[in-house]
Amino acid sequence: MKFSELLLIAVCACMSGLASAAYEIVLPECPEPCEKTAADELSAYLKRVVPSGSLTVDGHADVVFHVGDTAFAKSKGLTAAQLDEDRWIVRSYGRNVVLTGGGSRGTLYAVSHFLEDFCGVRFWSEMEEDVPGPSALALGKIDIRGK
Repeated sequence: MKFSELLLIAVCACMSGLASAAYEIVLPECPEPCEKTAADELSAYLKRVVPSGSLTVDGHADVVFHVGDTAFAKSKGLTAAQLDEDRWIVRSYGRNVVLTGGGSRGTLYAVSHFLEDFCGVRFWSEMEEDVPGPSALALGKIDIRGK
């Protein structure tokens, strides 16, 4: 294939919205319902806050969010079984970001804290929230935890 043909394919992909996203969300092989909910929340808010191609973590693009007890999280020693009920961790490893927690709510708390602390989303109540308009998001190294 000629360079001009490859360029045309790339331009068409960008124009049709088929270009790769700025991030990927990974779940465990057999996710718990709470992990699915947390990943859905993360996806829904990131789509509103971060336009495609404008998210970096610690200088890395093509960010991968590992939600819950993923193989990557386990390889870093971060498992729900090690964490107390409602304890949560958000930690980056280069372009990989682990969001996990203990019990049935810890991972959802990790996602909520990431969205509030790094994306500017504010959850005032079940019915009220503030979500900033789309903008580029350049984050540094992430290492937060709580209960």
